[in-house]
Amino acid sequence: MRIKRIGAYLIDMFIILIVSNILSGFLPNSDKMSKISNESGTVISNYVEAVKSNSEDIDKYVEELNDFNYELAKVSVSSNLLSVFLYILYFVLFQRYNNGQTIGKSLFKIEIVSKDEEEITIKQMIIRGVILFSVITTLLDALVISIFNQSAYDSTSTFIMLLECCIFLSCAIPVLLNKTGLHEILSKTTVEEVGSKDKEEGKVSKWKKTVEEENRVKNYRVNHTSGKRKE
Repeated sequence: MRIKRIGAYLIDMFIILIVSNILSGFLPNSDKMSKISNESGTVISNYVEAVKSNSEDIDKYVEELNDFNYELAKVSVSSNLLSVFLYILYFVLFQRYNNGQTIGKSLFKIEIVSKDEEEITIKQMIIRGVILFSVITTLLDALVISIFNQSAYDSTSTFIMLLECCIFLSCAIPVLLNKTGLHEILSKTTVEEVGSKDKEEGKVSKWKKTVEEENRVKNYRVNHTSGKRKE
């Protein structure tokens, strides 16, 4: 199962990456973002050469890299928000109304199901998606870069990065071990093969409970009504 889940995840992220890159080209800061990325690449090369030669310019390059990272983070806000929008659109809405399947899950014949044997809800998909795809940390980073200056952002971004790593590992490691990840615990969902035996048995069990409950209600009404008539 974990191989299927990893394969589906890689396919889905590849799809999101392609769509995101295409749409990012239409964003206002796309040219500026490319320019900063290219300039920072040059500084990185100079920094590596300075380290190799033990040059005194190392500190200067480090400061330049910090400046570039800050500027890149500022112009990347719109791109990051676009990614969040695509995650919600694809992994929450599309997946919810496509029987718990993305394109990747469809290819590997797996699907997301609710652990309580009910039909999966939008709320469950939102909780799952927000945790699994770092939506909270992305929005938090966008808020911080919009409010704080560079020094405050540098300190805060480190905390956000650590938080994002912890959340990702708490989701990814259990999945690799065929265990339940944080996103599944909080959303009360899991991933199963399409038409799995356990899922079908769950539906039958739920149907039996419903029928038994209806029969109890009918018997109660019959007995209660007959008792009143006798009086």
